[in-house]
Amino acid sequence: MNRNDILYMKRPASWYGDLGREGLALGNGKTGALVLGGVGTEEIIFNRADMWNEYHHTEIPRLDGVLEKMRKTIDKGDYIEANSMLYDELVKAGYSSEPGVPQTLGSLRIDFQTDSLFSNYRRILYMDKAECEVKYDQKEKSVSRKCFISRKDDTFYYSFTSTEDTEAFISFGIYNDKTSNTNRIKEEIADSLKISYSNSGIDFSFKTKWTEGAAKIRVYGADSKEENGKLRICGKSFSIAIKCFSGKGSIKKGKEPTDFNYDEKLKEHVLLHKKLYNSADIRLCKGENKTNEELLDVAYDQNASP
Repeated sequence: MNRNDILYMKRPASWYGDLGREGLALGNGKTGALVLGGVGTEEIIFNRADMWNEYHHTEIPRLDGVLEKMRKTIDKGDYIEANSMLYDELVKAGYSSEPGVPQTLGSLRIDFQTDSLFSNYRRILYMDKAECEVKYDQKEKSVSRKCFISRKDDTFYYSFTSTEDTEAFISFGIYNDKTSNTNRIKEEIADSLKISYSNSGIDFSFKTKWTEGAAKIRVYGADSKEENGKLRICGKSFSIAIKCFSGKGSIKKGKEPTDFNYDEKLKEHVLLHKKLYNSADIRLCKGENKTNEELLDVAYDQNASP
C-alpha cells in the first residue's frame, strides 16, 4: 500500500474544547462521520449533506444563456468579469438566500470496559479506501476497530475484533460539543426526540423547524442486551451497521440495515471510491513517514513543510 495514501495518528482526537477538529473524516457525499478514536470511549459523529437549520432562499430563477456568456468572456481572458456574471444575474432576478447553519445528526458512543493501560496506539485513515482504523494493545489483548461509509448503499459499517472477550456499551444521541449551540438544539428538538433500544439495536429520530433526522443502528455477531438505556455487548468481535436519513419524511421512510460481511461490503465500496480518488493526484512533498503529530511538532518548532 502506498504510504502517500495513508494518514497516521499516534493519539485520539484531543483538541481542547472541540474534539471534532481532529476527528478522522469519512463520507460518501451524502453521509459523513468523524472518528474521534478514544480507547476507553469511542465517539463517532454523524451528519448529512442536506441537514441545515435557519436557511432561507427564494425560488432559483432560470438563467439560460449566462454560462455561454461566461465561457466566451473567459475565452477572451477576462476572468474577473466572468467570475461575477452569474452572481450579478441572480441579483438582477431578485434571488436571495441565507446559507444556514449545519446540523449534526448525532453521535455513536461506545464505552469499552477495561482496567488496563494501552500501548502501540494508532488511528489511521486509508484515504484510497475511505476507511478508518483504530488499533492498540492492552496487556495481552490486541484490538482493531475499522469503519467506513459505503458509496454503494449509503450505510456506515463498523467492525470490532479483539484477541480476548470485551464488554462494551453502545448508545446513540445528540452530539454534545459543550457549546451553547448544543443546548439550543436540545431545547429545539426536545419534544420530538425519540431514542428506543432493543436487544438488536437502536432507533433514533428528531425534528426541527427546518428538517428531520433519523438513524437506525443494528448490532451483529455478539450477544447484545438492552440495559439502562444502552446496548450491552460482550464478545471477541462484533459488527455495527447504521443507516442515516434526513429531510422531510425521513423518519417514516428509513429502512433498517441488514446483517453483513465487512470485507465484502468494503470491497464493493472501494471499487466505486477509487474511481473518484484516482481521478486526481497531488504531491506537495516527498513522503516523510511521519505521523501527523510529528509533522505538527516540526511545524511548531521549525518551519512547516508543504
